[in-house]
Amino acid sequence: MNHDFRERWTEDLWDWGFGRTSISVYESETELYAWQHWERPYVVVWLHGMHQGPADAGTLRKIQRRLWRRVIFVVPTNPEPTDDGMHFSWGCTFTKKQNKQ
Repeated sequence: MNHDFRERWTEDLWDWGFGRTSISVYESETELYAWQHWERPYVVVWLHGMHQGPADAGTLRKIQRRLWRRVIFVVPTNPEPTDDGMHFSWGCTFTKKQNKQ
């Protein structure tokens, strides 16, 4: 990744109530003037989809450029399905049967 877009922190999380998940924090300061680096950043929670993959750096960089401000992105992933068949989608939990209805 470029020096103007960097991962600040990442951690895997796990609990008995849900499967394994992760959260990452990125900082982007692409194409800013020197004085803009000292402004307070925007903080964006990016719920980027259910594919469990990493966030696309190009998309996050594009968002930051359009905001024209330093941005801190908090990027969680959905928890993996649990052993008892529960799936998760941004605050909701369901079984495959419930999702088909």
